[in-house]
Amino acid sequence: MSKTVLRTVSKLFGLLAVIAGVILLPLPLPLGIPLVAIGVMILLSTSITARRIVRALRVRSDKVDRLFTMIENKLAGRAGTLLRSTRRMRPGRRGQAPKAPAE
Repeated sequence: MSKTVLRTVSKLFGLLAVIAGVILLPLPLPLGIPLVAIGVMILLSTSITARRIVRALRVRSDKVDRLFTMIENKLAGRAGTLLRSTRRMRPGRRGQAPKAPAE
């Protein structure tokens, strides 16, 4: 299979996992949260747009940012790296000019 087809299938699988996880959240069995987590990780690994959306969520909400920071610190390997790639951009990092000192 070509890379484009494989990436499209991965995105579709990730989206379906997130949707199924959201549907299963109200059930008493804890199946929804792992499915959502797996789906989000798949989407983050295959989609730049998904990374931008998660980064925007982290910028808007301190609670979401703290949650993702806690999770990324506990995850090892590729999963932790994917979440770290969605961190907020702070001044002075990744090509942004640092703020001028106040006079």
